[in-house]
Amino acid sequence: TGSNTGLSIASDGQVSITQNNPTVTLGANTTFPAGHIIKTTFVLRTTGILELSTNTVTTACSTQYTCDSASNKIVLMGLGVLNRKNVNGEGAIYYYVDGDVYGEYQNRDFKDNDEMPVHNITFDAFSGQKEILLKIQSLSNNNRVAFSNGNGFAILEIQQ
Repeated sequence: TGSNTGLSIASDGQVSITQNNPTVTLGANTTFPAGHIIKTTFVLRTTGILELSTNTVTTACSTQYTCDSASNKIVLMGLGVLNRKNVNGEGAIYYYVDGDVYGEYQNRDFKDNDEMPVHNITFDAFSGQKEILLKIQSLSNNNRVAFSNGNGFAILEIQQ
C-alpha cells in the first residue's frame, strides 16, 4: 500500500480520504484497483452554491490533469452531494474527460430534502494532459437542484 497526506489505505484495498479542511470528507470504504496511489488532486467548487433550474446542465468544477503514467488507473472520487433546492426536482451528474463522458448517466428524483451522492468512477489513465469536468444537470423545468461550495471530486492516480 502507499500513503499520502490525509490519505489512508487499508490492506484490503479500501481507502478513506479527508482533506485538510475538516468540512470536506470523502466517503470511506470505497474499493480501488490493486496498486498504490501516487497522486491525489482535490477539485472543489469554491464560489458558493450553484443552483440550477429550467432543465439546464453546467460545469460544477473542472481541472487540467497530467498523468504520471498512461499505464496507471484514474479514480474520480466524488465529494459532497447534489441536493434538491426549495421544490422537488430531478438531477444528474456527469464526468467529462476531454469532452467524452465517463461513468453512467445518473438520474434521480429529489423529494423531501433528498440528495444524490457524487458517484465515483474508475478508468485507465492516459498520456499527456486532459481536462476533467464534473457537470451537473437539472432535469425538470421550473425545479431546482443545488451543488454547494466545498463539493467536487478528487483525482486519485493509482500505480498498476
